[in-house]
Amino acid sequence: MSNLSAFDKKHIELLTESFAPGMADHITPIKYEALSPDCFLLLFRTTSQDGSNHYFVSLETDIQNSVEGARCTIEDWHNNEVIEFWPLSEKRGVRLSEDVKDFQFPTKGPYFAMLAEV
Repeated sequence: MSNLSAFDKKHIELLTESFAPGMADHITPIKYEALSPDCFLLLFRTTSQDGSNHYFVSLETDIQNSVEGARCTIEDWHNNEVIEFWPLSEKRGVRLSEDVKDFQFPTKGPYFAMLAEV
């Protein structure tokens, strides 16, 4: 993936729609980096209806097998703590364990996305 395609609206929708439907229309991308050939991070900002800013990191990878591992990757890259991982929208409101599958959405091939508020 190139830096230009990372900011493409269709790609951003792919990364966010399963966690927060409609969020992609309100995103300002800030930073994108490929940490390795199979680990990509996108930092972006959204503005809520009350005007406050919220920051998120989308992690797209095929190698994370735990929420804690994803947390460490994002915190090392962003130099800020993860506030929370957003579960898939259909799981919101349901009591969740720390099962990584509750926080992953398949994107392309073996890759999946996770969304963290930072």
